[in-house]
Amino acid sequence: MTSTKKQTQVRLDEGVLEACKAAARSRHLDYNRYVERLIVEDTTGARAAGMAAAQRLIDEHGAFLDGLEQQLDAPTPVRSRAPPGDLARRRVLDPRGSRAGRRRDPACDDYGVPIAAVARHRGELLDTPLYDGLFARAAALVHTLGRCRWLEGSNLTVACAAAVIYLEAGNIPVSPTREQLTALAHELNDPRCTTARIASFLPTWKP
Repeated sequence: MTSTKKQTQVRLDEGVLEACKAAARSRHLDYNRYVERLIVEDTTGARAAGMAAAQRLIDEHGAFLDGLEQQLDAPTPVRSRAPPGDLARRRVLDPRGSRAGRRRDPACDDYGVPIAAVARHRGELLDTPLYDGLFARAAALVHTLGRCRWLEGSNLTVACAAAVIYLEAGNIPVSPTREQLTALAHELNDPRCTTARIASFLPTWKP
């Protein structure tokens, strides 16, 4: 029998999909759009707090996580469609990136990843949730968004921000430290990484 208990879930609506299409055409997105695309069906009235918490994480730790991602990815050469130095040049020339010292927002190379993350975290087998509880479902989101390289950069930042907004919307306040984010980043870089292992990290994010 399917449970009637409401659960915080993430979904994609028509407006969000249109934003994805527009982003694919323009290849210019706001950092927030990557998180906002994961629309939270809020059952606690905490969605606004979740968005604010996610933005704080991006503002405070985004640059650090981006640098950490580059370090972790460095041993494996990444084939880019852009000429060498082109990405850095675009970051410098893009007027959007000059506001408040922000970098140009990363382009999305594979929209299938966030769509798969959404479908995965809410999956059921014989009417039984595959991931039971907020931490398990948040871990499924983080595992997919953080392990797959679907953005040209900031994959770790977006994965962590998605976890923050998801947990905050589920009425679980979180405020991960830089050390905790580093530990999660190294876990995501481990080929043996699982959702269960990620789920064990997330409760430690409580303030």
